[in-house]
Amino acid sequence: SHDHWMTHCQGVEYSERTCLRYWMRWCPWALQFGDVEALARTHNGGPKYHRACKTARYWRKVKVSMEVAAYDFRHNPRLREWKHERR
Repeated sequence: SHDHWMTHCQGVEYSERTCLRYWMRWCPWALQFGDVEALARTHNGGPKYHRACKTARYWRKVKVSMEVAAYDFRHNPRLREWKHERR
């Protein structure tokens, strides 16, 4: 329902878990090795991102945003949970 979507699906935690599930299906190697470029480009262009020119521009935007925010994907708590579950 609309109320469920408004309260659950728009939250950061739900979004992170959704992205992790998507990446686990389509590029688990990128999660395992921390290949943030492959993760971003897969998120933008789908599993065959390397065939889509638009993903290079998207990756540049993501990279700049991560540098400005000093964000390190490897320290994301959802990623740590995922790695722990995979053991």
